[in-house]
Amino acid sequence: HDAGRVDAGRVDAGMPKVRIALAIGAWLMSLTMTGAKAWALASCAILSVTGVSFGSYDRLDSRPVDSTGSVSIRCTGVDPTDSVVIQIGRGSAGSPIPRSMYRGSARLEYNLFLDVQRTLVWGDGTGGTAIYARRPPDGSTLAVPVYGRIPPGQNVVPGQYTDLVVVTVLF
Repeated sequence: HDAGRVDAGRVDAGMPKVRIALAIGAWLMSLTMTGAKAWALASCAILSVTGVSFGSYDRLDSRPVDSTGSVSIRCTGVDPTDSVVIQIGRGSAGSPIPRSMYRGSARLEYNLFLDVQRTLVWGDGTGGTAIYARRPPDGSTLAVPVYGRIPPGQNVVPGQYTDLVVVTVLF
């Protein structure tokens, strides 16, 4: 049987990579500049998204098919109280529980999880889903795993099944 694949191809970081605020103070009596300050504001950017590629699915196998992908980000100017949130959209099924891959009108259910045990459905924090929310390391690349699973026992026609989910980083 052919492969089912999940691609997280669209990326919406939602934040500019770098914003600079510049403040200049001048002492009017002497008409000379007495001070200049610049602040580099904290920012985060998505570096890469590796899709979850499940490989072959055998509808007669009693075991689930598991796979792993990742979202890599880098944040700079991070304060001790800062947090980054990563959300994963619902995909083409319109619901994150379960998500669905399609081949035409044929559907293959799957899901994406925050944990290796595959108990916390990764979504946008609504409808029974969880989000990734942590303090990011300052200036280092952070690779966050995405755990995928196709449940067993689905009577599907052979062919390639795909879905597209949107990854959003809020910082």
